[in-house]
Amino acid sequence: MIKFINFFEKKILMKRVPTDSEKRHSSSIFSDSVYYPNSATPSPLPMNSTPIGASPSIIEKNVFKTRQKEVAQSAFSFLFSEIVQYSQSRVYQAQELQQKLLQLGYDMGYRYLELNVYRDKKTQRETKVEQLLHFINGTIWKSLFGKNADSLERGKEEGQYLIYDKDPLEAKFISLPKELDFQATYFTAGIVKGILTAAEFPCDVKVFYTSNKEYTVYVVTLQNHVIERERNLSK
Repeated sequence: MIKFINFFEKKILMKRVPTDSEKRHSSSIFSDSVYYPNSATPSPLPMNSTPIGASPSIIEKNVFKTRQKEVAQSAFSFLFSEIVQYSQSRVYQAQELQQKLLQLGYDMGYRYLELNVYRDKKTQRETKVEQLLHFINGTIWKSLFGKNADSLERGKEEGQYLIYDKDPLEAKFISLPKELDFQATYFTAGIVKGILTAAEFPCDVKVFYTSNKEYTVYVVTLQNHVIERERNLSK
């Protein structure tokens, strides 16, 4: 036991004490600073710096300059096809797949409203649903698909509105068997629902076709308390 202790005491005594420069170098390895051997002191690398030759991240880009940029239709179709296939592998029925696309569009629309309001420098909040629907029918639709929706109409029931769109982009390159009742345009329906919910107009959005299948119809149905609020504002 005594020999064992003496052995480790000798090891500790024989250990060389590092110099100040070696201490500085070893500490810089585990810190956020970058060590330069020829410099007197290490200099930290700025957190928001971009490496030379690398393009800036999407967070650093100006939201006003990227407003008019367009994405190739083939790129969007490929990405949307991957989204549909990814969602399809996690469901068993077409209705479940539609709800998946609806939820994905909802998450996007909920955030997209704030971006468009900031870009358009709108300082006034819409308090009536019809004003917001006209904003969706025009500004939002054009920023997403490069054109306005074809028309906006009131439904037969109170608190119901219809948005007509001819040749929606999601369904342009999708072919389905006649026996399969699936509508890929539920992704856009989710965007509309997310925008209205973010603006304090919670609703349900469903997708139908006209009798000749020329137009896709997004049926927006407001919740009861929103209808009551709209009725009070119109008095």
